Amino acid sequence: MSRRPERAAARREPDAERRRDWLPRFVRNVLLLLIPAWALWALLTPFYNRFLLQSSQNLLHLTERPAATQFVRQGADDALISRRDLPPAKSMLARGIRVTDLHFHLVLLGALFLAVPGVPWRRRLENVAWALLIAVFF
Repeated sequence: MSRRPERAAARREPDAERRRDWLPRFVRNVLLLLIPAWALWALLTPFYNRFLLQSSQNLLHLTERPAATQFVRQGADDALISRRDLPPAKSMLARGIRVTDLHFHLVLLGALFLAVPGVPWRRRLENVAWALLIAVFF
């Protein structure tokens, strides 16, 4: 009878140790994956900026009557909001937007989803792909 509690305790120890070991491994993985995630984001940013501006403008035109708002790219990362139905002096709004600020969170999202220890890489890549798809539509 005394052996059963010992066996149960022996079975619980690896689980408890694995749980204690999980957080340091996760933090280490996040720190290691932040640089590659940032590099991939920086590489794809010019294409995603164009996609984001064009798709946002198209989505806005679905609900806008008359469809007069335009997003005008200024450099690689900035955009100005323009209205075609206003006189030229007033057609550009005074403030623009920094497009990269709208999707910089994808760096952390990718690093966090890929950093989970104990999950096979194929599953991690599937999870990050779903998360990125949802973020793009959001």
